[in-house]
Amino acid sequence: MAKVWMFVVVLLGGSSWAYAQTGVGLATSPWDRHQTFQADGDAWTVDAKADTLSVTRHRGRVRFEDDLSLGGLGQMAAGFEYTHLHLTSNQAQVPARLSRGEAAVGFPLGDVVLFGKPWKAGGTAGGGWASSDAWFDTHGLFALGTVFAQRHAWGGLVRVGLTFDGNRSVLPDMPLPVLSYEPGAGEDGENRDASKWGLTLGYPTSRVTWRAHDKLVFSAGLDRLDALSADVRYDLTAKVSLVAAYGGFYDQFHVEDDAEHRRVFFVSQRFEAGAEMNGAWGRIGLSGGYAFGQELRRGYGLRSTTVIAAFDDGPFVRLAWRVGF
Repeated sequence: MAKVWMFVVVLLGGSSWAYAQTGVGLATSPWDRHQTFQADGDAWTVDAKADTLSVTRHRGRVRFEDDLSLGGLGQMAAGFEYTHLHLTSNQAQVPARLSRGEAAVGFPLGDVVLFGKPWKAGGTAGGGWASSDAWFDTHGLFALGTVFAQRHAWGGLVRVGLTFDGNRSVLPDMPLPVLSYEPGAGEDGENRDASKWGLTLGYPTSRVTWRAHDKLVFSAGLDRLDALSADVRYDLTAKVSLVAAYGGFYDQFHVEDDAEHRRVFFVSQRFEAGAEMNGAWGRIGLSGGYAFGQELRRGYGLRSTTVIAAFDDGPFVRLAWRVGF
């Protein structure tokens, strides 16, 4: 059973909505032309019979220059993420609330020579908290940092580096390698073959996107090697789209007064379908579905945990949004 959770889906029903706002993606995810600010978020509530589980997430980033070369790698940027869980339950091991907030800055590091070739280098640095008590639990504090370099080669974009996340679900105390290849991507990070296929191979993200025709898009991939996601999108009109997905959610937090190196992991899975409205301002979506496999697990890393609370399956409704200007 524990191995099942290695494949929990993270961003359900529209993985394309989300940006990694405090890691490598802060400095490398392509920007829409003329935008200097992006934000997205969602909220959902699961009716789990005797328990009620509510999750709210917000993410955003801002850039301080108008240089879109190499996915914005040549400019300063700042990003944030905030997640809040409100758990209503009579189970003794279930905290009433869990929250995670983090912020980071991305910055260029100039030109470097690796393997005898010129590369563009960049980095990110930041920190955050993840705890049942955001104000007084010092064990919930953690650091974030990345250093990497990328160049246009072999008909795509190649990226190498190291990343550290003190609240990572697996091996939080170790830096892990950044290694990815995006065939067809130009120097600004945009995929030149996006009319048919999009592909990213490596860590921390691997994903394939297939545009079957102008209105139908399939997407599936892995995030951090332990989170599989998949969704399908059909554009009814230029402003209205139908979406469906199988997925879920997990996040990890320290609980006040627990051992320093022990965390609780909230995990769930669900099916979902809904609709999105698109405009020049962004997107807004409403969907519903069924959540299952919902648990609180305790341990050091997600691969070695003990179940401390289980929740019933149940229906949910989710509202999602994205804006940019």
